[in-house]
Formats: sequence, structure tokens, C-alpha cells
Amino acid sequence: MAQPKTWTATNLALGSLTIRRQEVEETGAPGVRFEQRYQFEDAGGEILQEIGTGRLAGVMPVADIPQSILDALTTIDNWLYQQCLEKEGMQDAS
Repeated sequence: MAQPKTWTATNLALGSLTIRRQEVEETGAPGVRFEQRYQFEDAGGEILQEIGTGRLAGVMPVADIPQSILDALTTIDNWLYQQCLEKEGMQDAS
């Protein structure tokens, strides 16, 4: 009988990250939905395709997010807003 093959993952290779605004369902409070996909790497840095991918997802109330992350998200949001305005040939109305 053949021995089952095993793999040892020593690191994670982060893939796509999705962040969006979403209310916390239970409370209606403002929140942030996140989803981080990742793959497993061996000690040599090779992706272990045989294991597949992992995923972390959830909704975090804004009140529970560290201020430094909220500041970064605000900066990203403002930058993207300006990019959209420029693309459409519009000016900031505020």
C-alpha cells in the first residue's frame, strides 16, 4: 500500500484582497467587509498547488478597526475618488 503524500507549508503567499463598505448585519453599524485569499508555500518558497488555496473573510465594525488602518483606507478612498473624477472629467464638488 502506498504511503499518503504529505506537504509542509511554512509560509503564506497572499493573493487578492477585497475591501468594501458594508453594514454589520447584526447591529446595522458601519462596517468593512474583507476577503483575503492566499496560497501555501513550502520552505523553498514554492507554491504547494496540491493543498489548494485558503480564504479569510468577514465583516468588522468600523469601531473595532485600528485607527492607522482607517486612516490608510480613507487615504485610498480619497485617492480613488479623485481618479474617478479625473476619468470622467469632473471636479470635486466639495
